Amino acid sequence: MVPFAWLVGAFETWLVKLGITTLPLMLQVVLDCLGIILIALAISLYQRVNWMLHPVDDLMQIIRFKYFKGNATLAQLVVFSPPIVAILISVLVTHQIYAINIGTLFALLFQGTLVGFFDKYAFPKLKHQKLDEKL
Repeated sequence: MVPFAWLVGAFETWLVKLGITTLPLMLQVVLDCLGIILIALAISLYQRVNWMLHPVDDLMQIIRFKYFKGNATLAQLVVFSPPIVAILISVLVTHQIYAINIGTLFALLFQGTLVGFFDKYAFPKLKHQKLDEKL
C-alpha cells in the first residue's frame, strides 16, 4: 500500500501541473466540495467492504454503530470534535483564523451526512459487516 501522504503529494503535484490553481476561485471551491463528496462516497464503500480502513474512518464506524445507532452524521461530528476544539481554542487565543476554508467547513458540516446518504444509495446491497467483532 502506498503511504497516504505520498499519494496526496503526487495528486497535488498533478493538479498543480493541470493548472487547478489558476482556475476561478468559485470553480476551485466547487471542485473542492466535489472532492469531499467523493471522499464521503469512498468512506461509505470501504467501510461496508471493511477492508483496510483508515484509523479515523474505522473510529467513525465504531462510534457510529456502538453509540449512535448507525447515525453517520453524529458519529462524524464526534470524530471531528478534536480538530473543531483545536480550531476554537486557536481562534480564542489568536483572535484569527488560519487555513479554515470553505472545503474544510463543508467537510465538517456534511461529510457524515454524505456517508450516510451513500450508504443508502450507492451500491445499497453492500452492508456494514463484522461490526460485532470491533465493538
